[in-house]
Amino acid sequence: MPGMETLSIPELRDSLVQLNTHEQLSGVKRTKIQVPVANGTETWIYTPIRTQGPLPYIFYVHGGGFVGGNISVYDPITTDLVLRTRYSLIFPQYKLAPEAQWPAQQEQYFNVLEWTVRNRASQNLIPNKFAIMGDSAAGVLILNMNIIAHRHEFWGGPYLTGETMRRFADAYLPASVDRASELVSLSKMSENTAQAIAPTLIITSSADILRDEAEELGEKLQKAGRDVAVLRAHGQIHDSAVIEVTRSGPTPKMVMTLITASLKQRLG
Repeated sequence: MPGMETLSIPELRDSLVQLNTHEQLSGVKRTKIQVPVANGTETWIYTPIRTQGPLPYIFYVHGGGFVGGNISVYDPITTDLVLRTRYSLIFPQYKLAPEAQWPAQQEQYFNVLEWTVRNRASQNLIPNKFAIMGDSAAGVLILNMNIIAHRHEFWGGPYLTGETMRRFADAYLPASVDRASELVSLSKMSENTAQAIAPTLIITSSADILRDEAEELGEKLQKAGRDVAVLRAHGQIHDSAVIEVTRSGPTPKMVMTLITASLKQRLG
């Protein structure tokens, strides 16, 4: 087999299929579905035959350097896993590079996983009993999915949702290249910029999609030696001190007291 560096992308994809030419094993039911994310994601569900009841499942993220790999290449290992564990297995076919580029793949995988969790009953899967695994380049995607899942704990709200945030971003920053600027993505703030930040009070809400990023920003500024206080309002949603129906509660009232005190301290 020639070195992969000598192959074009189409040749590389073909070589992976040829490398894993195999006779399909029995004992597993293979079902292809279209998951309604990313304009339809072809996804295979492997289920061990002669098995009843909801099953734990493996969510398999395939390797291939982000440019190759498909169900034909990975059928041997996915079948082997199902036969060994007697679990179900979910295998999404993500959009390959260079036709689709970062962050399309990790967002597609995360969205398919989210769909799978929501629709587990219809697929005969046990809630909250799954593992994500993969090989090679999949390691990056899996770690990123964990990060996204952590940051998107409140993706579906309450109040401010991830989809709403995405609409805001698309309206405000239609050019993806602009989103890399530290003036837009504060997580990319340089140390020099952090050194120039004025005294700051950051108050987050515990049930807010923006909570973790705001607190990470506060920690970054604190590590840069800036005068920054970071507080979390327990049991609060996004902008609870702004929204009329929530701002009369005891916690939003105390938030306003703290903000007022901070302003008085700074401005006299």
